[in-house]
Amino acid sequence: GLAGMSGAVLGASHVALTDLPENLPLLRRNAALNRLEGDGVEVASLDWTQPLPEALLAGGWDLILAADCVFWEVLFDPLIATLQALLAAAAPSAAAYLTAT
Repeated sequence: GLAGMSGAVLGASHVALTDLPENLPLLRRNAALNRLEGDGVEVASLDWTQPLPEALLAGGWDLILAADCVFWEVLFDPLIATLQALLAAAAPSAAAYLTAT
């Protein structure tokens, strides 16, 4: 959430904050506390082991940020497949950045 919220604060016109369904209430709360939800910012469910939601595939993203989102090696391949699918549906010059601490 922090990377996406930072993008929104810095002027991104459309931001999708994603997480597993059980984490969405906290993500929505954090977006609301920062006065971001509804102002070009959406909170959406994304499970890398499931088919991608159509709304995310239609996003036409310019930039995909993934920060501190994978802790188990078994999820590396699903994450990479998700990033590849999002990039395939993104703007031609889109980029994805993955960070881990």
